[in-house]
Order: sequence, then C-alpha cells, then structure tokens
Amino acid sequence: MAAEQSLQIACVEWYNYQYPDQRLYSNYNNPRSKISGAIAKRMGLRAGVADLSLLTNGGRIVFIELKTAKGRQSSKQKDFQSLCDLIGAPYHLVRCLEEFIELINAYKS
Repeated sequence: MAAEQSLQIACVEWYNYQYPDQRLYSNYNNPRSKISGAIAKRMGLRAGVADLSLLTNGGRIVFIELKTAKGRQSSKQKDFQSLCDLIGAPYHLVRCLEEFIELINAYKS
C-alpha cells in the first residue's frame, strides 16, 4: 500500500472513531480503464479535486488534500487549490496524521 493511501486511511479511521455520527467524504475515484475513465469524466469526475471533503456547521465545505512529507501537488491539484482560494472555499494541504487531527479539532471547536 502506498504511503499516501496509508495516510488517508489513518485520517479517515481517526475521524470515524472520533465522530462516529459524522463523515468525511472521499473524492477518490480512480478509473480502472479508459472506458470507465471516460464514463466517470462524463459523470463529473475532475482531476485535481482534493482527497477529502469535510462538511462543517454552517454549511461550509472544507477541502483536504493529503500528501506525504515529500509528496507534491500535481498541476491539476494546484489549479483546484487556486479555484478554492478564488471562491473562498477552505483548502488545506495536510502531510501527517497529527496535522489532520489539529485541523479537524480547529473546525470542530
């Protein structure tokens, strides 16, 4: 399993344990073939969307991109972050479970 996948699993499992009645939403959908990729694109799949979405009180959506310490955002991910900045949608780049916990606690307090 890739390090980024392990990070995402750890973050989601921590969140689900801490907030069993609430959920994070994963934006991960990796098509398995050219055909399923074409169908997914027609259904609205877009490259670069952050890994996780958090619904907060007040109706805000917080986007969370997970990267390892050495991981880099793709150009599509940077474009999505720029779009979030442009429209005022919170976007966070998180590199470890501890950062994720701090971020979630800040939104939950």
